[in-house]
Amino acid sequence: MITKRRITPLYLLILSFSLLIGLLAFSTQSVQAAAPANFNPDNYAVNAKAAVVLDAKSGQVLYAKEASTALPVASMSKMISLYLVLKAIDQGKIQWTDTIAPDEAQAALSEGTELSNVPLTAGTAYTVKELYEASWIYSANVAVMLLGQKVAGSQANFVKLMQQQLTDWGIKDATIVNASGLNNSLLGDLAVPGTGADAENEMSAYDTAQVAQHVLADYPEVLQTTKIAKQTFRANQAGSFEMTNWNMLLPGLQMYDASLAIDGLKTGTSDAAGECFTATLKVNGRRLIAVVMNAQGAADDKTKRFVATAGLLKATLASWQYDTVLTAQKALPNGQKLKVINGRQKYVTLTAAKTQKFWQLRSAASTQGQLKLKKAYRQGITAPVKANQVIGQYQLAKPDYIFVQAQPKTAVMTEKAVTKLPWYQILFNKIF
Repeated sequence: MITKRRITPLYLLILSFSLLIGLLAFSTQSVQAAAPANFNPDNYAVNAKAAVVLDAKSGQVLYAKEASTALPVASMSKMISLYLVLKAIDQGKIQWTDTIAPDEAQAALSEGTELSNVPLTAGTAYTVKELYEASWIYSANVAVMLLGQKVAGSQANFVKLMQQQLTDWGIKDATIVNASGLNNSLLGDLAVPGTGADAENEMSAYDTAQVAQHVLADYPEVLQTTKIAKQTFRANQAGSFEMTNWNMLLPGLQMYDASLAIDGLKTGTSDAAGECFTATLKVNGRRLIAVVMNAQGAADDKTKRFVATAGLLKATLASWQYDTVLTAQKALPNGQKLKVINGRQKYVTLTAAKTQKFWQLRSAASTQGQLKLKKAYRQGITAPVKANQVIGQYQLAKPDYIFVQAQPKTAVMTEKAVTKLPWYQILFNKIF
C-alpha cells in the first residue's frame, strides 16, 4: 500500500532551505565567472579616468580602474599600426630599406607645430626604418600614416587591417578610424572616407594592454627602439630633426625614476584622450604592462601621466609579489588526497604536474586554489591506480585573481601507484 508523506512545517522549512542553498551556490558561481570592472587590492586610487596593470605573459591583472570602458587612446593606437608594419616586414611584404615619399598634403601636415611630427618634404624618399623609428620615438603622425600606406596601399585599407587585427586578437569594442590616433578634424582631406569628421580611435585600458601584450610577445625587438631617449631623424642629411622621446620616464629624461626600469612603450595625447601612457618594465624577471588613460591634474602639467604611472606601479608592486603556488611533483596545498576504491591504500596523495607561479597579494597568507576532478573520479578512483595518473586540474579559487586571458590551470596527478586488493578481500569488505 502506498502511503502519502505528511508535509509538516519542518519538512517545508528544510526543503526551502535546501533550495535557497542551491540557488546561492549557483548565484555565487555566476558572479565569480565575471571579472569585476575595478580591482583595487590596496585601496590605491590612481589619478586617471582609467588604468590597468597586468603581467605581460600570463595576463594576470594586478590593478584595474574602469578598465573595460572604451576611451580615446590617441597615439597609443600607433602600437597596432607599428605591429602591422613589423608583421609586413616579417612576412617579406616590405623591407626596412624600402622608401616612401609624402605628397604635398602629407608634407604640409607634417609641418604642423601643434602636432607631434618630424618635418617631411614632399617628393623626398624616406626609408621604412626612418619612419618606423620616428613613429615610436617621437610619435610622428605623418610618418606612421606613410607606413600604413606602404603596407596596405591606402589609409582606408590600412585601417581595415588594423580593425581585422584587433578582431583576430578578440578585441571587439575598439573604434579605429585612422593609423595615427589623431582626431579626424586635424586630418582634413587626409581622413579616411566614411569616418566621422570628429571621430577618434577608442579602446579600453584592457584592450590597450592586450595590444601591448601582442606587440611584446611577437616582436620583443620593439624595446630596442622604444627605450631610445634621444635620436636624430635623418642625421647628417637635409631635413634632420632632433627627437626626444615623449616617454619622460626613460633614463636621462625629466621624470626618470631609478626604481622603475621602464623601457617603453607608447604615449598618447589629444583633447579628447587627455594625457595617456602605456608603459612596460621588467620586475624580477616578469614583464609588466601598465596603461593610464586621461591622467588627471592641471591642464598645463605635461608630467601628470608619468606621475600617475609611476605611483600606480609602485603601489602595485607594494601589494603583490611573484611566487610559487604549486611545485611540480609536490603535494597540493593542504595535502589534498583522493579516495581509492578497492585499493591497498584508502587514499592517494595528489601532486601538481608542473610548477605554477602567480602574482600573490602580500597581505594574503597564501594563494588559495581549488581542485576540479574529472567526472569519473568525483566519487574516488578505483584501484589499480597508476603513478602520475592525471585525474583533474587545479586553478586559482579567488574570484578577484583576474586574468585578461583564460585563467591558467595545472594538471593534477596521483603521487604514486596503488595496487588493487585481492578479490576475497574486496568481497569481505563488501559483506562486512
